[in-house]
Amino acid sequence: MNTFLWVILPYITLTIFVLGLIYRYNFDQIGWAARSTEIFEKTMLQWGSLLFHWGILAAFGGHVVGILIPIGVYRSLGVTTEMYHTGAILLGGMAGIATLSGLVILTVRRLVNARVRRHTSAADWLALIVLLVVVSYGDWLTLGYNLISGPFEYRTTVGPWFRGLFYFNPHATLVFCVKPVVLIDFCEIPGPLRPST
Repeated sequence: MNTFLWVILPYITLTIFVLGLIYRYNFDQIGWAARSTEIFEKTMLQWGSLLFHWGILAAFGGHVVGILIPIGVYRSLGVTTEMYHTGAILLGGMAGIATLSGLVILTVRRLVNARVRRHTSAADWLALIVLLVVVSYGDWLTLGYNLISGPFEYRTTVGPWFRGLFYFNPHATLVFCVKPVVLIDFCEIPGPLRPST
C-alpha cells in the first residue's frame, strides 16, 4: 500500500494533470477561467484578487524553496535549522494570511453582492470552498501546529522523496516517519481535479 501511495499514485496524479491540461487546452479553453464579474463590483475584487494572487505566489515560492532545494545547500550557505524554520514560519505565515484574506474577501464579495452571486456557478463555489479549506489548513499547520509542536524537518524526508519523483527514483520509506498532520497537507485534492476559479 505504501508503494502505491508514495510511488505509483504521484505519477498517476501527474499524468492526469498533464493530460487534463492538454485536453482542456484543445477542447475547453473558455472553461479555464470563471466568468468575469468585474463590471458588477470592483473594490473588493481588486483587494481580494491582489491579496490572493500575491499570497499564493509567495506560498508557492516558499514551497519550492523548502522542498526542492536540498538541506545541504542551506548548510553550505550558513543557514541554520533555526534560521530556516523561523523564516519559513514568518514568511510562510504572511503569505498564508495574505492568501486566506484574499479568499475571504472574494468569498464575501460573492455572498453579499447579489449580481455577483447570480453569476457564480456551482463550480465557482466548490473551488472557493476547496481553496478555503486547503489554505486554512496550511495556515494552521504553519502558524499553529509548528509553533505549538515545533517545526517538522521536512527537508530530510518529504523534500528528498519529492525530488526523487523527478529523478524517477522516489523512496517511499522517506515519508514513513512523517507525521500524519503533515501528510494531510501534502495529500489534499490534486490540481487537475479542482474546478477553475
